[in-house]
Amino acid sequence: AAAARELDRCTLTEEEMAGGEKSWEALPDPYRAAWDGQGGSRPEGEQSAQSSIGAGATPQSLARLIKMASHDGLREGNVSKKIVEEAPGGLQVDSLLGFIFGSMLGDDADTQILDCEAELRQLYAASSDTGETQRAILSYVQKLVTDSTHAAGLLGRTPPILKALCDIGLLTKDAVLEWHADGGGQSEPTGAAGKVREAAEPFVDRLRASQQRAAAAESCVDELERALEDAMRAAELER
Repeated sequence: AAAARELDRCTLTEEEMAGGEKSWEALPDPYRAAWDGQGGSRPEGEQSAQSSIGAGATPQSLARLIKMASHDGLREGNVSKKIVEEAPGGLQVDSLLGFIFGSMLGDDADTQILDCEAELRQLYAASSDTGETQRAILSYVQKLVTDSTHAAGLLGRTPPILKALCDIGLLTKDAVLEWHADGGGQSEPTGAAGKVREAAEPFVDRLRASQQRAAAAESCVDELERALEDAMRAAELER
């Protein structure tokens, strides 16, 4: 409950989202109290949390957000451990990823994901259940490309977004194939679930083809091994 309240404080409402980036800069900083408690003022040149959000997902803005969410940005390498240790009092990994997808990724989401590889992998490594985190990420992708301020330009970019997440290790190929086959719990997906799966088809087709090639190659290896064993047994019998 405490984590949800903290997340709600730094998540934009639908009305605030509709106001656009210019209006976001005027919103109160939900982390002001935390900054004040650590010394009474922000370090010189440090952006506010809302300014970071307005700037979108960059390595710098995500690193700053992770530090604030972990409640301890002083010890390097402590972020992942801290987020997990403070659950449920601290922000959960899945919730923080949801905030990033919902409030910080924009029209070039796939490029932002690749640029922020180190920070996103750091968060993912903190997950106590990576399977559940991958399912959460796929739900965030669906919302991003079908029900966000950038959805109109992102739906067609679903394949490169999924590829970027696979390339940096936040999604496995099996997780994507399972998600696509599941259809959002529908035999014939409709609505947002149908839209995102239809848009994902080119990438999913490539994954299936790759999986089939790998299976065919493994089958060939098995056949060669069996043929070699048969030849060796035949040679022994002829001696």
